Amino acid sequence: MKYIIQVLTLFSITLSGSATAHVRWFIIDREIPQVSFALDPINLLTLSGAITLLLVSQYLDGLNRCTIGTCTFASRVYHWLSKPIKVAFNGQWLVLILLLNLLFIANLMMGDFFAPNLILPPSLMMLGVVAQVAAILLSCISISLTGVALILVGLSLPIVFSMATGFDYLFEIIGVGLAYLCIAPTINANDHKLYQRLAIFSYITKAQLQHLAFVIVRLALGAQLITLALNNKLLEPGAALLFIQDFPFYNFMFALGFEQYTHLHFVFAAGVFEATLGGLLMLGWATRFIALCLLSFFTTTTILSGPTEIIGHLPIFGVLAILILAGSQSQLRQNEYSKEPKNSLALGPT
Repeated sequence: MKYIIQVLTLFSITLSGSATAHVRWFIIDREIPQVSFALDPINLLTLSGAITLLLVSQYLDGLNRCTIGTCTFASRVYHWLSKPIKVAFNGQWLVLILLLNLLFIANLMMGDFFAPNLILPPSLMMLGVVAQVAAILLSCISISLTGVALILVGLSLPIVFSMATGFDYLFEIIGVGLAYLCIAPTINANDHKLYQRLAIFSYITKAQLQHLAFVIVRLALGAQLITLALNNKLLEPGAALLFIQDFPFYNFMFALGFEQYTHLHFVFAAGVFEATLGGLLMLGWATRFIALCLLSFFTTTTILSGPTEIIGHLPIFGVLAILILAGSQSQLRQNEYSKEPKNSLALGPT
């Protein structure tokens, strides 16, 4: 029975990877208790599970990096499974823009600024409304200008709000803004003309810009997950503990009767696996596999937590779709860096 419990515990902490990423949406103006983790057998099992995930991801990534003549059958299968999936007119990026605009529209309807816990002082509320309306309208005219606006907003968050609160969204917003700048000439005619006038294509091709956009969103989402894991769980576990106490069904192991698996164990597991998955994204190991894991986690929490969760995570769903379609980083690098001449001005998908 002891070993069955250990196996079930390992299974549960694997599933709890990035559950409840933005726990502070649900504990606004609550006093956060001071708690700490103990390095007990269950938490050691959590760490071993994270190490196992690292090793599996590194192995899968190695399968995709074999050279001609050295590929095994497993390498060929995984290589085929990780091939980029082409979408007409780079539709995955259009979906990301649409989802971000839907987030802005929902925020305007609910009186929020980017996220429920980003509460602007009264003197800046109108500026927040104008910024979100401007982002929606700008995206219809110029994706690059929208990207610049997002970068400026992201940089201002740690200044307008507390440092901890601002960094919860810093990498996500700035990352999407930078990706907008890279993908803009491919999906927007006005931006293509602008980049042509600025002679940007004399220094970098559209194919390279598209690849850079992928790398940016991958690194940004990875950095964001690590930041959320540290800020909301590992360094201040009381924040996530409050959330789990309000929504105890997340800790299904405890609900099944395994009283050894406390809410604090769940918080530790969520933080460790969230940071691990973020680190794997930044490393570029088995990107499609990691993105699919994250998609399953965010879908599960969306179903459990309701509308607030799905609205706030709309951009993340868009980024995950891009990563899943892109496949592994190594395969994408081989395909995206084409032999397109630097002075190419052709508009459209490459």
